[in-house]
Amino acid sequence: MKKNRFLYVSMLMMALLGSMVATSCGDDEEEVGKKEVVSHKIQGMWKYAFGDEDFIVMFLNADSTGYMIEYDNGEIDKNKAFTYNYNAETNLLTVYWDTYQDKAVVQWINEDSFRWNFDGDKEIMIWNRQILDEDNADDAEGDGMDGMGGTASLICPDDNHPHIIDLGLPSGTKWCCCNVDATAPEEFGGYYAWGETSEKSVYDENTYAYFDNNTAKYINIGSYITGTSYDVAHVKMGDSWCMPTNAQLTELIFKNRFSITSYNGVRGLLITGQNKNQLFLPFAGKKRVGYPLDAGDDFFYWAGNVDEENIKFAYDFYFTSYGAGISDWRYIAHSVRPVHK
Repeated sequence: MKKNRFLYVSMLMMALLGSMVATSCGDDEEEVGKKEVVSHKIQGMWKYAFGDEDFIVMFLNADSTGYMIEYDNGEIDKNKAFTYNYNAETNLLTVYWDTYQDKAVVQWINEDSFRWNFDGDKEIMIWNRQILDEDNADDAEGDGMDGMGGTASLICPDDNHPHIIDLGLPSGTKWCCCNVDATAPEEFGGYYAWGETSEKSVYDENTYAYFDNNTAKYINIGSYITGTSYDVAHVKMGDSWCMPTNAQLTELIFKNRFSITSYNGVRGLLITGQNKNQLFLPFAGKKRVGYPLDAGDDFFYWAGNVDEENIKFAYDFYFTSYGAGISDWRYIAHSVRPVHK
């Protein structure tokens, strides 16, 4: 059964990350021609799991774009961009690929889960929402300990930051309570282009240290920069800290409970581990020129892996008002949340 499903999903995901980024990243050329934003409850980040480390993630963005990512043994295996249409009256969800479409009626189980299958796939696929917003939080007042919204508290044991946060993850990875350059969990910290270790006033291809203006090509500094001289967490915080790998960022996203909440007056994602320990990622936005864009609404966090299909991009995790994703242009300034070695 699993082999057949992998074969079928593989057929769906023949186009790789290059086309996905053109659809889902929010900068430069990709700002042009944005589609009309329509609000409906099916928008969000959904996961269908058929094993602890094998699952499919579907992003349904507010501008009717989206993409699917297949994870094999916890690592990104295949991904493909699409557009979609959702009819709120009939619950018909149609996903448009390059040359064909998948169409089926969504059967809602509750606000945060539904049944929906690919055409020709008879197995029941249950999709669960990965991030709860304030409206869907079932503990709106919240005590900060259940990851279900409200106002978070008690994330760190004291004010002597940074702390090592153990979320009880299968890999044993432990996370820093703060961003690079931040002195508290709610502070935005610094903004860095991928592979750079100092901030600057303008972030574009012309100022990016690893873009060759003579050839108009990106310089390959390695497919994996975690723990190297290109790793800003390692350089600025010492040998005990480093940028997360893509696998560690994936584990953080899909092995914990997420909700949008506030911590000390700052909006962000509250992450609650199986052991009830918590991590807070502030909506720090990103930087292009001078000041953060969309701070308070969006965040962008780098991983240490380049996209080997197209080295213009590197892996990250971003969450915005119009969608979420896992890759962005290397020259754009993002936040970095370190992990402990």
